[in-house]
Amino acid sequence: MPRSRGRNAALRGPNVSGIQMRTSIKAVALVATAVLSLSACAMPTPSITVFSASNSVHESANCWAADCQQAQISGSAAPLAVTPGRVMGISVDSEIADAGWQPAIVVNGQAQVLEQRVIHKRYWRMTLPESTRGSFPKNGLTLEIVSKKSADGLLGVWLFRLTDAETTNNA
Repeated sequence: MPRSRGRNAALRGPNVSGIQMRTSIKAVALVATAVLSLSACAMPTPSITVFSASNSVHESANCWAADCQQAQISGSAAPLAVTPGRVMGISVDSEIADAGWQPAIVVNGQAQVLEQRVIHKRYWRMTLPESTRGSFPKNGLTLEIVSKKSADGLLGVWLFRLTDAETTNNA
């Protein structure tokens, strides 16, 4: 008498092709979840490090790429105590160096560039004049670093508030 396949199939163990199918579905679901997770992440904005003596600050852009317009230049500035007579250095990410950038000090709302040419290096430095000792405004000076994608369009803006290290330490 022939055996019934339905009753005995359960006794023989799980269906191998069914396990493979479930494993494949789980793998596809895992890959889809990973892709969706990565697409939700925004790329970090390039950052700049400014230092003077033993003080340094590392900041991401105040605005970057599509969301960067001339009106957005104002914003919070990262504080840094600088030492007149000592070197102040600026180190930028490669993406900023490739695009070109220019440092400026903002005085009465007007940017006074510290370097006339656009810089395409990752590192730039200058010696802060000794004559600036004790002459910083009470709320500090604003260092503005701008990267432009064209003559009219901004690529990125970084703001730093520079204060006299001696005045800051004695206050």
